[in-house]
Amino acid sequence: MNGRIRSGIGRASGDEKEFLRWWYYCGGCSSESERVMFNPLEFILPLLPKYSDKPEKLFALLNFPYNAGSHIISPLAGAIVGALNGYKIFPDTWQKWAIPVAEKWFPIMDVLEKRLKKEKTIFTITENLNQPVSSNSSKLFDKIYGCILAGAIGNAMGSPVECLFDWEIDQKYPGGIKTILDPRRLESEDDNQMAMLLVETYIERQGSPVMARHFGETWKNRLNRDHFYALCMGNVYNLIMSGWDPRITGHWSVVTGSTVMCMEPVGMYHIADPEYAKIDARAVSYMYQRGLDVIAAEILAAAVSEALSPDATVDSVCKEAVKAAPSEKLRTFDRRDVKSSRQYIEKCLNIASKYDDVIEARKELREKCLFYHPIDPLELLGLALAMFYIAKADVKQAAIGGTNIGRDSDTISGRAAMLSGALKGAGSIPEEWIGLFKPEVLEKIKKNSELFVNDVVSGRMKRIKNRLNLL
Repeated sequence: MNGRIRSGIGRASGDEKEFLRWWYYCGGCSSESERVMFNPLEFILPLLPKYSDKPEKLFALLNFPYNAGSHIISPLAGAIVGALNGYKIFPDTWQKWAIPVAEKWFPIMDVLEKRLKKEKTIFTITENLNQPVSSNSSKLFDKIYGCILAGAIGNAMGSPVECLFDWEIDQKYPGGIKTILDPRRLESEDDNQMAMLLVETYIERQGSPVMARHFGETWKNRLNRDHFYALCMGNVYNLIMSGWDPRITGHWSVVTGSTVMCMEPVGMYHIADPEYAKIDARAVSYMYQRGLDVIAAEILAAAVSEALSPDATVDSVCKEAVKAAPSEKLRTFDRRDVKSSRQYIEKCLNIASKYDDVIEARKELREKCLFYHPIDPLELLGLALAMFYIAKADVKQAAIGGTNIGRDSDTISGRAAMLSGALKGAGSIPEEWIGLFKPEVLEKIKKNSELFVNDVVSGRMKRIKNRLNLL
């Protein structure tokens, strides 16, 4: 399909008579063609090189002979031409009858102006964060590196006791786990591997947004299916490799917490913009999950976005998480004592507010906040936010709390530590823990953090700067 578009654009660069002859017989819609419903741009883009500033000719070609696709492609082409040239490109007679029809939609300009002002604030915040502080390093790099590294370390720390209850951990490890038992797990844990794949997808996009199709392409090229849970990621990998559209493949997954365990790169991309972090997290998550897994990923991405803001606090991160959580009634197959995702997150944080010790809080959290299965995405996110709050974003304490509460401890510890690292930076991660891991593994995380700042964030800032020229 894209080949047809490129072929048409190539023909448009040649002789106009030859192009028009080809367009009449082969290029435009016909009464028999149904392709327009799949890709309307196939019938618009080839015309733009010659006729983007000649709307009369453009619309004549789109509508003669009239066919079933004309009413679809003509409005789209008009929108593109108007965006390229401004409304004055259209003849006065067209404007005279069109403006009264379209003016009811003009308030959208206020929405766009409001968004551009928000992006101006984001641009300023990000630019200030990216100023060198010491040794040519910036606070932005420190936060991004802290986010990725703390999440990976917390994930490795919680891994050995995954799916145990807290009292079982106490029996097996008297006094609790206070350090990383098996540093090799940083390399093997699916949470960290999936987060790195998403980071690398953003790096490849060079500042452009990542959607499900981009992440799906990364899976096709680099995912080792055998390293991931078969009921969600393994199943989706099979669907993508079979040619399914990655935008919908998650609807056939078992809900396992597999998106919330790795969605921080979306929040890293949307620094200080939780609302848009939530939107993109949903789009990416539907590639391999559905339901509560998508909701939990949205909440997490919004929290990360806030944590990376320069003036963020533990309270502001948790407040953003609550705000991102839907207040609509939960729809699950099991009975739950909360009415909504928001109510559950608030419940976990209310319990957390009673404690200063992550170990002491476990009993009440276990008694009041557990669901039917340890990999429930809402449960693991609620417990992670509770540990983050009690630890006051101390990476060490957040990881200890997330590990020793058990359940989906690798992800809980990873999420709690990751939010702490994003808020307080890589410098807050204990040196003695970092020293436990292979230098080449740490170097990869550091390199990807540098590339994320230099290529992804800088690329996004260029895109925002171009849009700000419209103000």
